[in-house]
Amino acid sequence: MSEIQRPVVERTAAELGARYVFPDLGKQAGDAVLFASGTGGYDSLDGESLARRLTEDLQAITHDLHLRVYYHPEGIPSADASASTLSLADPGIEKVEVLDGNIGHLKLARFPPEEEFAPEANAAMRTIAETKTVIVDLRECKGGAPSSVAYMCSFFFDPDRPVHLNTLHWRDKPSAEFRTKAVPLHHGGPLYVLTSSKTFSGAEEFANNMKALGRGILVGETTRGGAHPGRRFPLDAKFEIFIPVGRAENPITKSNWEGTGVLPDILVAADDALEAALADIEATVTPSIRRLP
Repeated sequence: MSEIQRPVVERTAAELGARYVFPDLGKQAGDAVLFASGTGGYDSLDGESLARRLTEDLQAITHDLHLRVYYHPEGIPSADASASTLSLADPGIEKVEVLDGNIGHLKLARFPPEEEFAPEANAAMRTIAETKTVIVDLRECKGGAPSSVAYMCSFFFDPDRPVHLNTLHWRDKPSAEFRTKAVPLHHGGPLYVLTSSKTFSGAEEFANNMKALGRGILVGETTRGGAHPGRRFPLDAKFEIFIPVGRAENPITKSNWEGTGVLPDILVAADDALEAALADIEATVTPSIRRLP
């Protein structure tokens, strides 16, 4: 085992054993990379290649897409620096607009922490408050904070009746329930959610919540399939690992989307999802509105 590998691989195994949401599987994955390293499997790898190979080997055992090793040639950035850079480069809501036919369209890139996301979401929803139908576009959304997912969901439910959306079960602390909360406005019209094979993690939760509760129509592709929240832990000065330390559970289905993704109601290629949603709105929503006295 090389001097680069030894502390990284040994620390990887130790962190998995101590923190991974499924202890037995974490130990199995840790033992697998220790064995591979001890038999020379990583001898010729540099930092970037080692991180990639460890990720592949760990995911081969756990089938967990959140579990990943990262390499930072210049050293692991501080949490404050990472958050600052991400906030400037990648807002939570990428686009908000009113489409022809008085249809609101929100395109989300991520769900940043609630204190950052809430003002952004409030402003976006005010822009489309008077639309007849809302389309939430999650085709490029990689997820984020569970509390922000709950905040976004809250705009589409009765504010006087809190709804249980999701529960996170943690390995090392009590479970946490997420419910709809007080938001500035309520949109009671039809809701469509666009998905793709890139839709991941918290974005999948939003889609799954709406499907399980019968609140929205999902259009697009089956999502990527990652339902285990976690945190990053340093392995040394340049390597860190993201370890899932919890699992999601929908209160209605008593399951989650890990490894399977969320299946849309209208299955089409992601590039065609917006047009498919607009066509369904024209065929089903618009006639029902026209028939109102």
